[in-house]
This record gives sequence, C-alpha cells and structure tokens, in this order.
Amino acid sequence: MFLLFTLLTSDLASADCVYQPKFWPTTQNASEPVIDLPLNTKPLVVYEYHDPSQIPFAVSIEGETQAIESELVSYDGIAYHLSFLEELSPNLLYTMYPIDEYALGAPNPSLFSTANYWDDEPPNQPIIEDIERSYINHVHDISDNVKITMKDQGDGARYYRVEFSEQVNFEASKTVWEIPHQEQIIAIGYNSDCTKEMTKEELNRLNHLRITAFDAAGNASESFTFVHNLDPIDETKQDQSTGCNYGVTNIGIWGVLSLLGLRRQRKPKA
Repeated sequence: MFLLFTLLTSDLASADCVYQPKFWPTTQNASEPVIDLPLNTKPLVVYEYHDPSQIPFAVSIEGETQAIESELVSYDGIAYHLSFLEELSPNLLYTMYPIDEYALGAPNPSLFSTANYWDDEPPNQPIIEDIERSYINHVHDISDNVKITMKDQGDGARYYRVEFSEQVNFEASKTVWEIPHQEQIIAIGYNSDCTKEMTKEELNRLNHLRITAFDAAGNASESFTFVHNLDPIDETKQDQSTGCNYGVTNIGIWGVLSLLGLRRQRKPKA
C-alpha cells in the first residue's frame, strides 16, 4: 500500500477559486472519520492563503455544541497545531470544524475518533517509491505537478512537510505541507481545489528536496533529503510525465538504506 501525493504548480489563477486552508484530521469522504487516534492528537491547520484569525478551527465531541478548550500554536511558518488544554477522552467521536462555517474559504467539518493510548514515538524516516513530473495542458485543466510516491510503513505518518531549495543547506527554501489520503492521489489541480502552491519556475529550479513525516501527535520523523533530476516539460504537448530519477545528497547511511527500502522498521510498543 502506498501514499501518493501531488505538489502542484499552475500558471493560471481563476477568479472563481475559493481558497481553503488545509487541515488534518480529514479524509477524502468527509462523512468517514479518521479512526483510532491517540489521546495526545494535535490537529494540523495550514494557512496558505489566510490569516489564522480569518478561519479559526475548533473541536467538539460529536453531537455536542461546546468546543473543547484549545489554542492554536504556530509550528512552522504557515503550519499550526491545535493544542488541547486537556487530553482527549478515549473511544469517542470528535468533530473538527471552522468556527464560522460561512466564512469565505471555510472547509467542511471532519470527523475523527480516539483510541486509548498516547503516541510519543516519531514515525520512520520517509521512504520514497517514485517521483515524477506530470504536466496537463487542456482547455479547462492546466496543471504542472511533481508527484512523489511515499511508502506506507505502517508507522502512523499522517502528513508531510516538503522543503524545496536550490542549495544543499536549504537556505531560502520553499515549504509545502501535504496531507495524503490512503491509497489516493491528492489531485491539486486548476479544476480541482484551486491550489497554486508552486510556480513552474520554482519546480524547474528548486531540485533539492527535504521531506519530513509527522504523526497524529505532531511527532516529526528524521528528514529524508535528496536531489531530483527530472526531465524538462515540453509545453507544446498536452499530457506528459517525466522522471523518475533522483539521487542522495548528504543524508548518511540511514538515508541510503531508506532510499533502498532497507531501513529498519520501528517495532510496535509492548
């Protein structure tokens, strides 16, 4: 089983687009909950186009109107964690929702359930299965994507921070947060959810990547760093895919083993 997510660039913007913050927990089908999360779960909100005060979020027990006391804590640039003042209760169904459901760009609520455990162990270093550049040029669908296939290691990884840079030390990097759905492609295109995360020029130029996995409790993995050498896109053609070709840069022996899919797996808790 694999997790595949898409990093988008489009040179077009639509006046009809309504930009929404990314958030987690969420599923492709909003009526299906994310299940069995730890009691120290920290929901993620990524404000790419909004100030946090414009679309604040809250969490309540499903069916109740009283929000659980929480605070929005800045984690990394546009990414925030919703931190609860008291731990969640076990074996309950919760709703995460924008406080003002009518605010422009407010997403639909999502559901998640808790189990009865704490998670204080970070996920494994990410393992990359494949990377490619995908370009679509149709009248009503124009997109330019880097697609990265991440191996599902069964370690509870829920979302990823992907940093792009020209330099090996990642100075002046561009950061994108991605929330993949299980066995799904996050199709972030011109006709889907109006996302413009990176320009074509940035995808051409920023070929050093550093990827970090995060679990439900916000624990961060060891980052995986590599350089991709994807073939250029020919914009005279309608549909293209290029890749996969990437190399290791300054990541050490564990990074090499991760690249080969040989890294030691994390053992479950006793």
